[in-house]
Formats: sequence, C-alpha cells, structure tokens
Amino acid sequence: MTSADIAEKTKLEMRAATILMLTLLCAPQSAWAQEDADETNYIPKTERRDGFSVGLGYGLGLGNYVGYPNEVEAINNPEYRSSTGTSLASGLSVWLGGALRDWLTVGVGMTTQGGSNGDLLAGGAAFGMHLEGFPLFGLGELWRDLGIIAEFGAGSALIEDGDGNETANGGSMSMVGFGLLYEPWQFWRMSTGPTLMYKYQFSDSMTASTVLLGWRLAFYWTQPG
Repeated sequence: MTSADIAEKTKLEMRAATILMLTLLCAPQSAWAQEDADETNYIPKTERRDGFSVGLGYGLGLGNYVGYPNEVEAINNPEYRSSTGTSLASGLSVWLGGALRDWLTVGVGMTTQGGSNGDLLAGGAAFGMHLEGFPLFGLGELWRDLGIIAEFGAGSALIEDGDGNETANGGSMSMVGFGLLYEPWQFWRMSTGPTLMYKYQFSDSMTASTVLLGWRLAFYWTQPG
C-alpha cells in the first residue's frame, strides 16, 4: 500500500469518526427536544384528584411519652425521669396544599397528640411537611384510593402531673410520621376513609411515640370521582 493510499484511508476514517461523533452529540439533543415538546403539549387528564387540597384527620390509639425536665443537670438523670408508659392516646391533624397529580399531594400540616396514664398527662404538637402518595394508582379501581402518608417537621411536647406541674419538657423536638390511608368514599369534592398513623417526636430531653387508628376527610378542588 502506497503512502497515498494510506493518506486516503486515514482521511476516510477521520471523516467517518467525525460523522459518528456528530450523530452521537446531536441525537440526544433531538430526542430531548422532542420529549420537551411532548411534555409541553401533553396535559394529563385528571381521573381522581387535582388542585388545591385541605384535610382533617382524627385518631385514637396508644402512646408512650418519656422525658426529663429540659435542664442540663436533669437530662438522663433517673431521679427526674417521667414516663406515661404505654397508654391511651389521641391525635388531631390538619393540612393544606395541592394535588399535583392523581397520585401525589404535597402540602404543610399541623398535628397535635396526647395521652394519659394515672396522674400523668402528656401532649405535644408539631408543624411541617405533609406528603401523600398513591403508588398503586396505575392499577385502577379501588387501588386509586390506597395511599401512604409521610410527615416531617418540628414541635414540642410536655408531661404534667395531676396538679399541673411540669415533670418533663421536650424543648424543640423533631417529628417524623408514616402511615396508610384509604379514601374510597366521595361526595361533592370531598373524600373520606380510614387511616393508620405512627408518629415519633424526639429531642435530648424527651421522646414521644403514638400509633393511631383514625378517620380523615379531604377536600380536592378537582375530583371527577
């Protein structure tokens, strides 16, 4: 093979490599552009829930509150420990936000819960994010109304004795909550059904946990049914 043939072959290989590189660079951009165009033109049809949402829930169950006075010398000191043990508890929650899709609602909410045992009375409250997802929505029928709840926020809690004296103070407490919801009944723009929630508040001086079986009522601005 002569030097001229080698030069011509090299030129063809470089040309082919250039064409391949341009194809790889341009193809994804074309696909993304088409995808963006499709997303811009496509408006998902609301089947179950959409728009502004507000809700109210109430539950009964069990709770356990353990804490100390919010003072350095008292925290983790057995002499100052106060506990309700496992006792009857109740909780109330409200939230507002928006259903971004049939299967996702995002908002903010506030919860209060409390319990008592003997001469000890405990209670707490928290404010934070409220999220609801319906991961089985695509299966249709009743699966559209079976969802999960997640809550994250901050609040406070106290334990008092029968005379109203404070025996434990959680100070500023973190809060996490997880649960299940089922809202198969609709009327007007309202949906309702049972819930099962677990909530946990914690800080250096106190922990509070509740498991509540309850009922919820939710309003959706758009609810085809």
